[in-house]
Order: sequence, then C-alpha cells, then structure tokens
Amino acid sequence: MSPVSDPTDFLESVPLVPIEIDPAGRVLYVGAQAQDFLGVPAEEWANDGFWSNVVPPDDRSTIWEVRRNTAETRGRHEVDYRMERADGRVLWVAEMLQFAESERGPVLRGFLWDVTGRKRLELALWKKEERLRAMIRKAPDALILTDAAGAVLDMNDQAEAVFQYSLSEIVGSSLEHLLPGALQPRLAQLRAAFERDPERRSIVEGEPFSVQRPDGSEIPVELSLSRVSAEEEESRILWAARDLTVRRRMESQKRGS
Repeated sequence: MSPVSDPTDFLESVPLVPIEIDPAGRVLYVGAQAQDFLGVPAEEWANDGFWSNVVPPDDRSTIWEVRRNTAETRGRHEVDYRMERADGRVLWVAEMLQFAESERGPVLRGFLWDVTGRKRLELALWKKEERLRAMIRKAPDALILTDAAGAVLDMNDQAEAVFQYSLSEIVGSSLEHLLPGALQPRLAQLRAAFERDPERRSIVEGEPFSVQRPDGSEIPVELSLSRVSAEEEESRILWAARDLTVRRRMESQKRGS
C-alpha cells in the first residue's frame, strides 16, 4: 500500500502557484511559492485590495469579468494578465481557475504561473510580422507573402492592381489560385527548386510564366522568390511578380518591324 502523503506538501513543491479565491476575488489560500513568485508573503495575498495593488488598471477589468463569468457558469477559465512584483518588476501571469463547492461556499481553485518569457517571444514575433507587413505594403513591386505551403498571408497594393484581386479575396488561399490551370503543377516544382537552392532568387526569369485574373485573362510575369525567415515554424516566402506585358508587346513590335 502506498504511503499517504499530504496534498499540501505536494502543491507547495510544484513550480506553479496553487491558489483559491472566493467569487469576489478574496484570496482564501495561496501556496508558499507566492513569496518567490511575487515577493509578497503568502499571508498578505489575503489583504483587502491585494489585486488592485499588484494588477495594472488596464488588466483588472479583464480578470474581474472572467472570474465573474466562471463563478456564474460554474465553469473554468484561463487568462493572461500582468502582475507587479514587490521589486517593481512586471510579470506576465497565466491564471487557470475552476469553480468548486467547498465548506466555505463557492470558490475558484487553480494555479498561477509565470509566462513572461512566452509573452516576450510573442511580442518579438508580432513586431517582426508588423515590420515585414509594413515593408511589403510600401514596396514598389507587386509582392505576395506566403507560408511554406504556398498559402497567401499578405500582398501589397501593387499586387492587388496587377492580379486584380483584393487581399480579402485571396488571403488564406493557395498561390495556385492566381495561376492558369496548365501552370498550377509548376508551383510545387518552383517551391521544391527554391528549397534546394534558396539563393537562386529568380527561378523563372526568362521562362514563360503567367498569372490569371478573375475575368480569366492572363498576363505574363517574371517571378522571383526569397525567404524571409530561417526558422521552420516561421517559414515565409516572398514572391515578387513583375508585369511583362509592356516588354512582351515591345518585343513583339520589334519582331514585326
């Protein structure tokens, strides 16, 4: 028979902070980890106004609303918000609480844990995406941003003008949507060639290639590709399309003269 252990000992040995609050938010119990977590002794978490002292004003309404909904629905929630440590450092905290009935009445029980590292990474990725999208929008060439599988993520005004599709019409669709049926199989070949030799930017330079507009008309283009991220999970491909209509017309006129 396994020895009987004290569940409190277990709760206070994990890196998460176990916590129990009443529906009004008053802390009824918090693990000993609270001291290291926030720099505030566990007994002070039960003080009136505790949450107002440690949670920034912008985040308070969020946690009050989420907790109130959890108590009313007798459900559970997960929410991220900021807390200020005693030393002034701000943490991003994940809170997971579930409704329960106790001898003291209805309570919300669960855990808090530090997700500051994750939030910093999310912010860095968001800023990176914002810079990339701004670059695409301002570029003079027709640019389309896709994921590694060819799904359209963004394109600039020049691309909308060339292809005569709005971003809202094409976002999430495969780049094949812009190609005539006969050329669609070549898209996978282009991506495969690019994967083998990503430094070769103008893969189809000089080769006949065209895109198809919504009315069915086709325009000749020159495509070049470049990778905008080396990380597999963030892999993006930037397709630049140059309209060759005028060049081909001039070439045809020269041949006819």
